[in-house]
Amino acid sequence: MKVRNGFVSNSSSSSFICDVSGREDSGWDLCLSDCDMYECVNGHIFDEKYLIKDINYNDLRKGMIEKLENEINYKYTKENRPQADESDLKRWRDNNLEEIKTINKTPDKDLLDLNGESPYEMPSGCCPICQYKHLKESDGFKFLLNKYGITKQEILQEMENQQYYSKVGK
Repeated sequence: MKVRNGFVSNSSSSSFICDVSGREDSGWDLCLSDCDMYECVNGHIFDEKYLIKDINYNDLRKGMIEKLENEINYKYTKENRPQADESDLKRWRDNNLEEIKTINKTPDKDLLDLNGESPYEMPSGCCPICQYKHLKESDGFKFLLNKYGITKQEILQEMENQQYYSKVGK
């Protein structure tokens, strides 16, 4: 256990970077909504202006249900929650099953409202990166490495052979 002496603050600094524009925002006790940013279920962070609102509601509904089914199948098992008793596990599963029923009954126009005011875990259908509207540079780099079957080391070697940095500076 860590013991601290003297003044201890519960405040913490946070920073967020938009994966689309690169805009950074940071501050004390800052959350995504303070920055007008969202995070999708796949971890992409993006400014509110990039939020996709004209989405395919069937895909959105399917993704929301899939997320809950994954929680039922993985998160709420005895192996993953050994401290929980069977009644806890059943209650959690039942709650998720009720949420799935609610999602299925919700009209398309109200589907996004189920997420509430939380900027976290927006459905992938709302994410400009998941919907291939914008490219996250690190994803593009990984894609090209995989597509052409090359490694970072091979790229560095080729850059060195061509004296890349000495040419870029001119």
